[in-house]
Amino acid sequence: MRSLRLALPLVLASSFVLGPACHKGNTASGEHPRTGRKTKKKTPKVQLPDPLPLPAEPKAAAYLAQPQGAVDLLSPYSPYPLQIRGLIQLALGRVTNPTLAEQLATAVDPEGTFSNVVLEGREEVIRLSIAPESAKDLAAELAKLEAVGEFGAVRLPSADGGGGSEGKPARAREWLAWIDAEDGGALVIANSLPGLVTGRELKQVYGQRDVFFTANLASLPLPAEIAGEIPFAHVEGRGDLSKVELILEAKEGVDPLAGFPIAPGTLGGLLDGPDITAGASTTYADYDSAVREVIVEVNSQVKALPFLVRGIGENLAAKLNTVLRSWDGRVLVALGPSGHLRVAYGAKDVDNSRVAMIRLIQAVVENVEVGRKFMSQLPRLSFRRRVAKGDGNDVELFVIHEATNKVPPELRGLVDGKGRLNVAMSWSERAGGGMFVVGPQAEAELARWLDETKGSASGKDTRELLASATFAGDAEALKTLVSSAEPDLGAILQMAASGPKWSVSAREQSPGVYAVELRTPAKPARAK
Repeated sequence: MRSLRLALPLVLASSFVLGPACHKGNTASGEHPRTGRKTKKKTPKVQLPDPLPLPAEPKAAAYLAQPQGAVDLLSPYSPYPLQIRGLIQLALGRVTNPTLAEQLATAVDPEGTFSNVVLEGREEVIRLSIAPESAKDLAAELAKLEAVGEFGAVRLPSADGGGGSEGKPARAREWLAWIDAEDGGALVIANSLPGLVTGRELKQVYGQRDVFFTANLASLPLPAEIAGEIPFAHVEGRGDLSKVELILEAKEGVDPLAGFPIAPGTLGGLLDGPDITAGASTTYADYDSAVREVIVEVNSQVKALPFLVRGIGENLAAKLNTVLRSWDGRVLVALGPSGHLRVAYGAKDVDNSRVAMIRLIQAVVENVEVGRKFMSQLPRLSFRRRVAKGDGNDVELFVIHEATNKVPPELRGLVDGKGRLNVAMSWSERAGGGMFVVGPQAEAELARWLDETKGSASGKDTRELLASATFAGDAEALKTLVSSAEPDLGAILQMAASGPKWSVSAREQSPGVYAVELRTPAKPARAK
């Protein structure tokens, strides 16, 4: 029994001593002795630092699913060439030296996503998608730089060449770079190692929509001259390339509309016509005082007329005053098709306004016809009723004959081939007021305008909007006009709706907070 107790420890000891000696390991070539297969040595897994927390409302952040698509939309209207890689190179110029900035930008995939965030403590994270064909070259370039950390990050050379050694000025801010293999090989640039790891988190937090950006302007290091001109403290936008919804928050105590006498209420639905080159609608905030001033001025001029014609003047002034008082402040001005001008106004009572305007025009035509017997230089006028219909509304036509030499040269494009200035008019309860078209085919264009917008937002639907605008002109023609020292009104009137259509509308969501909707020519994104 005693021998058995002694034998057990000896067996256990021998198993530890002889076991490794009896077990045949891999050969010197790394092959298993029985199978002949090489065995892989396990590389210890690198522990990445924890990513930085991403707030819902950072100092600034952006996510763009299709950068190239955005540039394609804007490029035709830019006076300078726009290229994704060129824009990125310009931005990276503040991060590293020009040579490396160009190399990094060249490797970027213009079709890939872009995102960035600016956090507290001057921490910034930038994520750039890399073109597959450029991945190896980019990795080779980064491998030449000073390594930082244990997971492949490198320190970028300073943009100003500073390094803090050998007499060089200390660099103001350190920038690191890393290729994140687990994030599609994206290039991440940040100010710290945790910042680099945060790059892969940006899409989850800020990429719920194809287009997103936010900026707390008061906290960004903007130049004083620029910051002072911006009336907003915070800007945010989200949507896709077809529609972006912006929220603009005004600075405390600042009125962004100061100097712009506009108020809620538009006729924006009328801007939906397909042949409108450009147009805008809003409410003139001071319309009441403006109407009173015009009435006072007209009445004072009538009182100064000779006794024999004062009665005629008083009659016309009374009719004009009735028309003016029917206006509710809303106004629309638009161009299109080529050689046509469109105007609309909102009315407190559409039918009463229609009657008042027709009576005024009839009185003017009758009195001018009488006056022509004594003054041959007066133009011949005519007024034809119900010349067309649009959306069930009658179209009336007022004509100034032999008008070529009676209108300013820049407006002669509105005169038809027979020298007539045609002014078509109609009133629509749905639209909310009176509509006018001036041009060679005025009555046909007005009837078509009414029909084409009968399904658009009504005047009641757009009463909360501060402003609405649209543009569908040729981009090159626009750039030519904008670059001119003095815009050519004649050329503007001849612009056709030959370009893609853009539209924008704005409303005050709450005191000091404005919601702006921008619609672009891009097709709506597919639901994710």
